[in-house]
Amino acid sequence: MRLCCHSVITRDWQVLRTPYRINRNYPAYDEICNRWGRSFHIFYSALAAFDISPTSPAFQGVSFTGSFDGHGHAISNLNIDSPGDFVGLFGYINEDAGEIQNLSLKNVNVKGRERVGGIAGDSAANIYSCNVEGRVTGIDTLGFIAGMNYGIIISSQVRGDLIGGENVGGICGENHGLIQNCHSSGNVTATQGLCGGIAGDNTSDIIFSSSNSNLAGRHVGGICGWTGSGYYTYSRIRDCYANCTIAVTDEDGVAGGVAGYNFESITDCYSASTFVYGTDFTGYIGGFVGMDNSLNPDQTEKAVYDACFWDYSVAGEHPGVGYSQSGSLIEVDPDGVYPRNTTAMKTMSNFTSYGWDFVGETTNGYSDKWTIVENETYPRFVNECINPPAGDVNGDCVHDMLDFAANASGWLECGLITQDMCP
Repeated sequence: MRLCCHSVITRDWQVLRTPYRINRNYPAYDEICNRWGRSFHIFYSALAAFDISPTSPAFQGVSFTGSFDGHGHAISNLNIDSPGDFVGLFGYINEDAGEIQNLSLKNVNVKGRERVGGIAGDSAANIYSCNVEGRVTGIDTLGFIAGMNYGIIISSQVRGDLIGGENVGGICGENHGLIQNCHSSGNVTATQGLCGGIAGDNTSDIIFSSSNSNLAGRHVGGICGWTGSGYYTYSRIRDCYANCTIAVTDEDGVAGGVAGYNFESITDCYSASTFVYGTDFTGYIGGFVGMDNSLNPDQTEKAVYDACFWDYSVAGEHPGVGYSQSGSLIEVDPDGVYPRNTTAMKTMSNFTSYGWDFVGETTNGYSDKWTIVENETYPRFVNECINPPAGDVNGDCVHDMLDFAANASGWLECGLITQDMCP
């Protein structure tokens, strides 16, 4: 594997800020191409920009400030088992960094304490087209891409098992930047606090992103566990959907199809999530949001919704918003959140009548954000493979040799063919 990087790591972990092509004549080749690929090797800290003082709550070390382009390659079997913080392929990527892009991590096993991620423990950089598959575990603030995000994460997909205490999200544990065109699947669990399919805690923007994960926690949402304003930011969730199975693990927990808690703006989103909870449950569940302040008479800045939907046929007998702080024993859902049955949720006109921009219509614009197979599927993004051809195994919407290779690998694994049968 050869990678062209604007900042690479030498054997003594010094950061070089001049572009180099990593090859066998360069000492970093062994670190990146050989050691990283050894499935039996366990690292005890982030491989690059690691924290040199695990007992300090703040990052102590040299942050990564360069760029890293994987050129579509994958790092497999990365195994990090650390007792500290800022754990991932990169420990800490600061705002002066360029881009981390075009990289996949396959079959990873990353374990840390706080700020734990597959790509980065803490990132203020631009992360593009980075996919992670495997297992990430920790105590606080963890995600498959990043534990903490202050930067940009775009066009990235994740799947696997993500297990932590609080602030656990499929893409990142805490989002204070931008997440766009990202997708998560697999199992996401927070044993103590916030849990979300995309972010556990969100104070900024999540757009054109989706999750079809199995989520479990005390405060859970299909897209994020909590969304609201931060010190310098206002949160917005726009053009997102969740089709999750959400298990509320605490008897007084809070869960919502899109967000557990919402105190800001959600626009053009839908949920087709289902809920699981115990017979002694006394908390709040909403088909769209678990709790907000939209009807609180003492609040001036309230949660707002525009053209949002939830499928009550699958959500069960829950309101759109579980509790809106009105003070009344019986609440109505706030404006902008609409219940629909499954049939209506698979009908384009239900959405276009509220301004959603679909392929095949021009009344709501020409951006063509959404597509649908009428009466068969929920709305999906135009860049998704919504109607794959027969034989498409890897989900790229074409039937080609990659699908044949995947099938052949399965045949080998189950013994239908053997190696000596191949020429």
